[in-house]
Amino acid sequence: MIRKRTALVCLFCVAFSAIMFLCFLGYPLLTRAASISGICSNPESWVETRVRVQGVLKGPFLFIPEEVPPYYYMLEEPQTGKHIGITWKDANLHPWELENQNVTVIGIVKKGFTIPLIARTVYYIEAEETRTNTNCTLCKP
Repeated sequence: MIRKRTALVCLFCVAFSAIMFLCFLGYPLLTRAASISGICSNPESWVETRVRVQGVLKGPFLFIPEEVPPYYYMLEEPQTGKHIGITWKDANLHPWELENQNVTVIGIVKKGFTIPLIARTVYYIEAEETRTNTNCTLCKP
C-alpha cells in the first residue's frame, strides 16, 4: 500500500514538473487551434474559449461615433478575407509594432457590444499573448 502511494506521489510530481517546464518555455496550455473563418461561422460556440489564431494584424481603425466596438485592431485571415477584432489584456504591449505582420494570437474569445448609440453584438479576442510568425503557413499573403 505504501509503495502504491509513493508511486502515485512520484507520478504526480513528474507530471506537475513537466507542465511547469512547458509553461516556463512559453507553451500555451489548454488552447484550441482555430481559424478566423471557423470562429466567425459560429462565434457563440467559441465565447470564453482560449484559442490560438494566426493572421495578419491590421489597424488601428477609427469607427463612427455612434457605433464603437471594444477593439481598434483586427486580425485578418488572408485566404478568406474574414477578420475578428483584437484587444489586449496587457496595456504595455505596443500593437503598432506588429502592424501588417503575420502573427499568432493566443487569447479568449469574448462577446461584446458596440457603444454608445447603436448596440450591436460583436465578437473579438482578448489577447494574452501575441507572437510574430516567421514561417506561418496559413498567413502567406
